[in-house]
Amino acid sequence: MYSRKNMSVIAFANGFTLWHYGTTEDTAVTIAEPNYFKDDAVLMAVGDKILVCAKDGFIELVVVKLGNNMCWTKVLQKAEF
Repeated sequence: MYSRKNMSVIAFANGFTLWHYGTTEDTAVTIAEPNYFKDDAVLMAVGDKILVCAKDGFIELVVVKLGNNMCWTKVLQKAEF
């Protein structure tokens, strides 16, 4: 389950944000599901990247679509433990 306290901004410039999210509860597959980050969708923009340290590995996501309190992401890279 998404937890806002585990999300932080690494860098922000020219309307682009690089985020970091870490959790020991959810797997990379769960986090990559559409709308996982819906609670912070209003803070994100299409093209933002999210670096994730999940329960079972690391993934890099990009925000591909936003709307109606929804946030769709696409996996760019994945590395399992």
